Amino acid sequence: IMQLVMLRFQPHVAKESAVYKDFQDVVAEFEKQPGIQAALRHAGYCDLSAEQLAKELDWHDRRFGHTHCLTVVAESVPKLKSFQGSEVYTRWMKTEAPHLVNDGFPPVTIFYLPVLDTMP
Repeated sequence: IMQLVMLRFQPHVAKESAVYKDFQDVVAEFEKQPGIQAALRHAGYCDLSAEQLAKELDWHDRRFGHTHCLTVVAESVPKLKSFQGSEVYTRWMKTEAPHLVNDGFPPVTIFYLPVLDTMP
């Protein structure tokens, strides 16, 4: 199962910032959890920001202010639930919270998607 978390961080959360490095350090610890893979990336593509990508594609920016995407893939629903109850996930929640946009709109949007194993 995949947990796709769209995040609305404040402008100071930039690729070069100490805060972003702290985020990456916590996300790296996610992978020490059994059956979990994870990545945190900025919204966009490669070195293009989301705004640059939308302009390049001549596309309307429909991110609703989301700046980053946290992707977590778990081998099973029980492993995802166990991960979400773990100390490292709690630490992630405490680490990210002060840096989320607080403007009355949801700063986090979460989707859960099934992942089909098509490998032999």
